[in-house]
Amino acid sequence: MLTAGEEIEVNVIVDNSKTGHKMPTGSAEFRFLYLDFTAEINDRVIPLAVESFSEEMFDVSGRGRFDADILTADFPDGKRLYRAICVDPEGRQTLFSFDAERIVFDNRLQADEIRKEIFLLQVPDNAGQTVSLTAKLYYKRYPDSIAARLGLDRAKEVELASATKRIAVAGADD
Repeated sequence: MLTAGEEIEVNVIVDNSKTGHKMPTGSAEFRFLYLDFTAEINDRVIPLAVESFSEEMFDVSGRGRFDADILTADFPDGKRLYRAICVDPEGRQTLFSFDAERIVFDNRLQADEIRKEIFLLQVPDNAGQTVSLTAKLYYKRYPDSIAARLGLDRAKEVELASATKRIAVAGADD
C-alpha cells in the first residue's frame, strides 16, 4: 500500500529470455524498441521526470543529440529506447548501414537477457484511492523520418507486451 506524498521506486522487468537474438534485431541502425511506462490516478497521467530514467545519453527519447533529426514525432519524450546508433565518418547519425563507420551506442536487449528498469514516482497528495501503473513494450521497424525520406508508409508500432498493476493509496482523498 502506498501513502499519498511518498516517493516510490518502481521496477519494470523487460524480458528477452525467450529469444535467441538481440532485440531489436535485423537492421539495428533503424529498428527500435521502446518502453512506455505511465502512472495514472483517476484517469489522469502523472508525469515522470526524464531524469528518473537514466543518465545515459542515447537511451531516452528526446535526450540523445540525434533525436530531433532522426526520431521526429515517432517517440514521445521520455520513453525508454532500446536501439543501436551508428555514425558516419563525420560523426553524424546514419540510419543506413552502408554509410555507417561505427556503432557509438548499443543498449539493445541481449539474447536471453532480463533487464530491470527503475522509475521514480512521487505519489501526489490528492492521489485518490488507487494508482494504476502500466508498462508497455513496443517495436517499430523504422522511424517516420526514414519513411518520409524513402517514400514509404509509416511503420506501425507493434505492442509486444504489457502489464498493469493497481496499488491502493493509504489515507487518500476520496
